[in-house]
Order: sequence, then C-alpha cells, then structure tokens
Amino acid sequence: MAELKQAIGRPMSRVDGRLKVTGGARYAAEFQVNNVAYGVLVPSTIAKGRITQLDTAAAEKRPGVLAVISHRNASKVVFPD
Repeated sequence: MAELKQAIGRPMSRVDGRLKVTGGARYAAEFQVNNVAYGVLVPSTIAKGRITQLDTAAAEKRPGVLAVISHRNASKVVFPD
C-alpha cells in the first residue's frame, strides 16, 4: 500500500507499456483454450419468493451439461475475518 501512495500523481514506468502501444502485447482473449466450459445463471422470476421445489433433471440430461448447481449442492463460501 505504501508503494501505491508514493505512485499517486507521479509518472510510472510500465513494464508492459511498450508492448501494449506497439501492438506486441498478448491479451487473455488471444490465447487458444481447449475444453472450455461455460456457466449460465438463471435468475428468479419472483422477487421475494420461497423455493419449494427445484427439478433439475431435464437440465442435467442435456448434452454437454457438466453440472447443475443450486443452493442444494453448491460449495459453501467462507469469508475471511
């Protein structure tokens, strides 16, 4: 954090600056990635509802579906203190 305070308002030398301005830098979107998986969020259509039933069987049977994750099977998030 001390380095950031010293940098505010002052010019900084960027390690990747020359590559970026000359078009030589490679960005994440330019790399070929094999076996990519995509996720889709399905929001609730009811603002203050209660889940009484959740049938994911049809979604799980679709070709290419790796997992259907809900509140029943999702990993619990632990927030650090």
